[in-house]
Amino acid sequence: MKTTSQAALSAVALATAAATVSVYILKKRRKKTYIIAGDIGGTNSRFALHRQGEREPLLVHVYPNESALANAKSYHHATLKPFLEKCAAELEEWSSMVDIMAKVQVVACLATAGPVNTTKNIVYMTNMGKGGQSIDGNAIEECQDGLLSVVVRCKLVNDFVGQGENILSCR
Repeated sequence: MKTTSQAALSAVALATAAATVSVYILKKRRKKTYIIAGDIGGTNSRFALHRQGEREPLLVHVYPNESALANAKSYHHATLKPFLEKCAAELEEWSSMVDIMAKVQVVACLATAGPVNTTKNIVYMTNMGKGGQSIDGNAIEECQDGLLSVVVRCKLVNDFVGQGENILSCR
């Protein structure tokens, strides 16, 4: 049974990511597309990995931001990279692949508790880390460090925008 935060996490970012996914499926047909729905607050970062077109997550994990960011060079190295590594280790459909990076692409939608500069796809969260923390969606897309290279699109949205998108998709 899903907790309220897991249900909200799945719903918030899946609705916003759906339109973005179709673009990348057309560009890279030989790769299997997955979606990471993320909910980033000042205290925790929650990630859920989904198969494209499915609501139920394959894997959900919560990272406490304070300990994750303590010695990391960037937000995505502190939380997103370990989440992708967890997916590779724990999901049979990923761990059985000989070359994950050649066969998988990920579209991420991260709902953040802060104002997103949508032109630059960046958010500065004053309530995260010591003195605040920037999260840069474009830097995540461009990062080629290990499994982070499978992220072909990373869209940042304010968490209320994500909730609004989800309301539009309710039946």
